[in-house]
Amino acid sequence: MKEQRREFRIPFTTAMQYLHYGDPLEECYHCTSVDISESGIGIVTDSLLLFGQFIEFRSDGGDDLPSHAVVQWSMPLGTQCRAGLFVF
Repeated sequence: MKEQRREFRIPFTTAMQYLHYGDPLEECYHCTSVDISESGIGIVTDSLLLFGQFIEFRSDGGDDLPSHAVVQWSMPLGTQCRAGLFVF
């Protein structure tokens, strides 16, 4: 199988929070990052993420994590969802 990533990714594990962009309820979801690159981040979450969905990360302000992303791919991982995100 041919590698389709544009950027080299490095392992990066941290707990994060996000919301679905435009969600009027602003419900916050939890995820854990798996890896990160200059333009993307891989995460695992209990919430279903769909291709093309925009999310907004929430931060306590003490880190340099991306603030917005779009889902490039997602797949079930047991009871969780593994997703690749393009950050901007």
